[in-house]
Amino acid sequence: MQNHKYIFLLFIVATICACDLHLIPENKYLGKLPGIAARYKHEINQLKNEAEATDDLNKAYKLMKHAEKKEKQANREIEQNWELMSKPVNLAFEQKSMGEFEITGLKISEAKYNYLVLVATAIIKKGNTRLFANIVAIDKNGKTLGESSVLISERNPKKGKECSFYGSLKNLDQLSNFRKIRFFKKQKP
Repeated sequence: MQNHKYIFLLFIVATICACDLHLIPENKYLGKLPGIAARYKHEINQLKNEAEATDDLNKAYKLMKHAEKKEKQANREIEQNWELMSKPVNLAFEQKSMGEFEITGLKISEAKYNYLVLVATAIIKKGNTRLFANIVAIDKNGKTLGESSVLISERNPKKGKECSFYGSLKNLDQLSNFRKIRFFKKQKP
């Protein structure tokens, strides 16, 4: 009889865990990655805020260690979900006249807790020692999501040749309504 109670309890816990994964919202382009990141970011921020608010150094230390464990757990879960996604994960993008280059493709090469590693390809119009592409994530209404970022080209791109740009897009937790990446030229101050 004791074993039946244990098995029933285990079944309940497994069902709750499975249901929790189904409650995570799914983005058409990024899957469950933003939802997972948002869930963990909330938990981690809560732990860090509690640590900062306490005067008990021992308690603050334990809370920060717990936050570190949560970050590692978040990274594992993001990576596991990333592995389940069909590759390559190409992203929609838009660009205004970039001048020195024209973006021809954009994909995610890796997903980590709260950021995506991106690789863009471009045709170079003007050779240079290093080129920079400013990006920002936007939703279907053109609203900016998260912070802007910069992709950096390979060294010494040649005019008329294809070149890769590398960088990351932070704030994965804020991308649940992601639609595409906007490339833009940074305005001079």
